Amino acid sequence: MKKVILMVFITAIAASACSKVGVVVPVTKPAEINLRGKNEIIVSDLTPANPWDPNLIRGGQILADMVRENLAGSNFKIIDRNHLGRIMTELQLATSDLASPEGQLKLGRLMTGSVMVTGRMDNYEAGSEVTGERQKCKRYEDGEEIVYRCVVYTRNAYSTVRASFSVIDIESSQNLKTKMLACENTAWTQATDAEPAHIDLEALIQ
Repeated sequence: MKKVILMVFITAIAASACSKVGVVVPVTKPAEINLRGKNEIIVSDLTPANPWDPNLIRGGQILADMVRENLAGSNFKIIDRNHLGRIMTELQLATSDLASPEGQLKLGRLMTGSVMVTGRMDNYEAGSEVTGERQKCKRYEDGEEIVYRCVVYTRNAYSTVRASFSVIDIESSQNLKTKMLACENTAWTQATDAEPAHIDLEALIQ
């Protein structure tokens, strides 16, 4: 059973990342891909859509680590970065070669019975902005209601993650499955006549 549920792992990662509480969901539907006969999985960092964007580079590493962590309890042997690096050095391959059929075939000749999870990181960002709205506020002094003009400030924060995953049979360079994943989160804080509390953007995007 564990040989046929790789894309379910990947989908579950995205689902849990977009929810407040992570849950384990039993899978009863037919598997999307069949990995019988495959014993090793290479999980490469996702290629950033913009190779000069440090956020995309970091996001691709984080999502790849999540896949590795979730596959750690499966029957597959997970090829880590160091092991893969040594193999690629031996074959004189660069990281960018993993995205090309030629590089995958070259790697597949040495690593038969292996598949590779790869993909592209399209968006990995978080930010916030503060807006103010003039209102009439109320306060009480000695039991008397006082109406006064005030400014209510709101800090709105967002995070957006969008990526695609592909499962490649590196022996044949065949793309077994591609799946697009997206996640958006928001949060806000508010204060009257004062700066709203800051929002942890790192926690929001994670």
